[in-house]
Amino acid sequence: MDTIRYEFEARTIQKTYGEVEADVFNIFVDADAGAGDANYVRWRFTGTYKVITHPELHAILPQGTTWLKDPRPCSGWVVAPGPPFSGGTLVQMTTCTCCTCWVNQFESAPQVSDGQFISGNQYRNVKVGEVPINSATFSDKYRVEVEQMSLSKNSFEFFRLIRAQKEGVSSLFQPPFGEIKGNMSPVNSTAPVVGLFWATSVKTKYLFITPGEVPYLLTPIDIITDACTVFSNSSTEQPAFWQ
Repeated sequence: MDTIRYEFEARTIQKTYGEVEADVFNIFVDADAGAGDANYVRWRFTGTYKVITHPELHAILPQGTTWLKDPRPCSGWVVAPGPPFSGGTLVQMTTCTCCTCWVNQFESAPQVSDGQFISGNQYRNVKVGEVPINSATFSDKYRVEVEQMSLSKNSFEFFRLIRAQKEGVSSLFQPPFGEIKGNMSPVNSTAPVVGLFWATSVKTKYLFITPGEVPYLLTPIDIITDACTVFSNSSTEQPAFWQ
């Protein structure tokens, strides 16, 4: 890969209560197509962002009562006796272990290129992913990682079929696709299996997108009174690449 770049796109989606903003940064790459005519490439997109929550503020509302403080155990806070009708007093006993998380966002379908974007032996303007723009994804910054993987023809066809099926699953006019077949079969089971696929070469590039790149001011993230692991694909362990 030579370069990764991003372009802002204004979008809206329809909700029951009207249209809401759903802006994104589209991610594009330029890359060397390599020697020869048979260039089977898969692009893999992974996004990472940081979130901070406040599980010490978690509360419950038992039937017929007032709100009661109920900090999550991982928050490091406990409830001590307090004034009448106060619901108790919060006291910090130890460090929170679930307040800060790093969330991964993965591609919804494999991105593949078999030469259709090649110009002068170069891939140009290949869209490999989208970064949703909201107060959570850009509460700090967003890391984009793109991998360029050189595949065998069999591996390429496997990922191409998966992509075609995922893209056509919501269409009433979905064309028929061939059965996805892998290179493995079960010995003591009738359950279907896919197989093992690999790349002959993998090249990786990354970049960070900061909130300042969003062409308008984002509202602060809502206070989330739960462990940060409520976000899908999240981890409390800071990645080595995060600075």
